[in-house]
Amino acid sequence: MLSALFLFYFITPNAAFAYGISHDENGIKIILAKEVEDAIDGGISLTFECEFAHIDRFLFFTWAEQVKSHRFVVTRHALSNRYLVQHKGRLAPRIFSSKYESMSYIAKRSMDLFLEYHVQDEHSDDPHAMRLRLSKTELPGPLRLSAFITKEWDLDSGWTSWKSAR
Repeated sequence: MLSALFLFYFITPNAAFAYGISHDENGIKIILAKEVEDAIDGGISLTFECEFAHIDRFLFFTWAEQVKSHRFVVTRHALSNRYLVQHKGRLAPRIFSSKYESMSYIAKRSMDLFLEYHVQDEHSDDPHAMRLRLSKTELPGPLRLSAFITKEWDLDSGWTSWKSAR
C-alpha cells in the first residue's frame, strides 16, 4: 500500500505537466494543454516565434549575434475543420487535418531553419542557439492576462545551444 502511494506521488506531477515545448536529439516536440487546444478550436489564432542566433563569447561574456526570427500563425478553419499554419513571409498557408500535425510541422520546420542557418553561418563550428515560443502578446486582450498568469500557456523551449547541427 505504501509503495503504491509512493509510486502515485511520482507519477502524478509528471502527468499534470505533460504539455509544453521540449527538445532532445530527435528534434522539437510541441504538446498543447487542453486550455490552449480549446482556444484554437474556439477561433483564437496562436503565433509561435522561432528565433535563431549565433552565440559569441569573449572572456566571461556571451551575447547573441545574427539573430533571425520566423513566425508561424496557427488558426482553425471552422467550415472545413482544418488547421492552417501561415509561415510569415510565405504566400499560402499549409493546411493540416489535426492540431498534432500542425504542431509537428512547426517543430520540424523550425529545426530545418536552424540547420539552414547553421550551415550558412561562416562561424559554423561555434555554438548556435534556437528558441521556439508562443507569443502571448499576440493573443486577444481578455485572453492575454490569463495566458501570462497560468502555466498552461507557458509554451517556451528556452534558448537551446548546439555545438554542431549536423
